[in-house]
Amino acid sequence: MEERAALLKSVSAPATASARKSPASSRPSHDSDSSSHNALREKVYVLDTNVLIHDPNSLLNFEEHRVVIPMTVLEELDKLKSGKSNVATDCRMAIRLIDKVLGNASVQQVEEGVPIPRAGTTEGSLAVLMPRQEGERDAGLPEHLNDNRIINDVAAMKRRDPQRRYVLVTKDINMRLKARACGIDAEDYHNDQLVSDIRQLTRGYYEVRGSFWDRVTEVETEQQGCETFHRISHGLLVSEILGEEVFPNQYIIDEMGFVGRVQS
Repeated sequence: MEERAALLKSVSAPATASARKSPASSRPSHDSDSSSHNALREKVYVLDTNVLIHDPNSLLNFEEHRVVIPMTVLEELDKLKSGKSNVATDCRMAIRLIDKVLGNASVQQVEEGVPIPRAGTTEGSLAVLMPRQEGERDAGLPEHLNDNRIINDVAAMKRRDPQRRYVLVTKDINMRLKARACGIDAEDYHNDQLVSDIRQLTRGYYEVRGSFWDRVTEVETEQQGCETFHRISHGLLVSEILGEEVFPNQYIIDEMGFVGRVQS
């Protein structure tokens, strides 16, 4: 897999009035064939690993509903987080967001659901789905695959609390088919929908205290005509350097007068 590195273009002034759609402005698709009665029940969205890699901010995009991340998914993210690949970077971003939402919640709160903060308010909640108890392991799919373990854990959760509607969200079409065969609603996830909440738009620029370059250990600078490009080495992204979400085409402004535009 091709590795990516941060590329900044020096500019004379930032475009502070611009804003672009971030990955957090997506909405999940709703393609399951559920009855109108089921639609009125409280929804619990269970996210597969590939959804969090596809969009590390995906857990924010289910509005007032409950979002659940299986322990098996957390373990997969942990295994994939090392390295400089795109997947590793996305895993680290997803893990940081999960940690930010759960914070210092107790074990009971993590299992029951922690409110997701949204611009001073809370909508929806995030919970971690623990593996099934021994007494619940007498049925289900063979557990030699993590996909099967996740489906079995969701099925057990559904049996414990059938009043809710459980939806497995995964980019894996075969996993969706297996889930439906086990009586679990399953949906794909898409992040190309229109923005429905203006609070989810980025400002178009990011302000850095002090000097941005004090945070960079190695950089390659190239002059192309009147333009100057800075490529940050070691496969690091600007988001990793700053510890905050920064998207392509956003401007970086520091207190020393540097203004740059994120290219990648």
